[in-house]
Amino acid sequence: VTLKSFDCITISPILCNIEIKMSNHVLQRIAAVLGSSGVMLGAFGAHALKQTLEERGSLAMWQTACMYQLFHAAALMGMAGENSYVRPMAGKLMSAGTAIFSGSIYFLSLGIGPKAVLGPVTPFGG
Repeated sequence: VTLKSFDCITISPILCNIEIKMSNHVLQRIAAVLGSSGVMLGAFGAHALKQTLEERGSLAMWQTACMYQLFHAAALMGMAGENSYVRPMAGKLMSAGTAIFSGSIYFLSLGIGPKAVLGPVTPFGG
């Protein structure tokens, strides 16, 4: 039994299923981009940026940003499963939140941008 909204059942189940598959496909792509970039940024922080991050005392911040990005990528991939019914807004909000949360931590750990702006923005992504 799949979960569908009342509108999908009464108006057009066929069109609703097409919309779900398209939104799931988009979520899968977003999850793939978040996952692969999370691995790349993690490796970049562990090797190329390690000295810089250690000097700034922000290596743990970088690791936290990578970890949360990877967790959210896995969660988005689960949300986009073939048999799951996810409202497109939930995936969009989770994707945007991940970009805001992890992105602001990446910038803060490298000292890019004003702390007065990025610091308060970070929790809104979470």
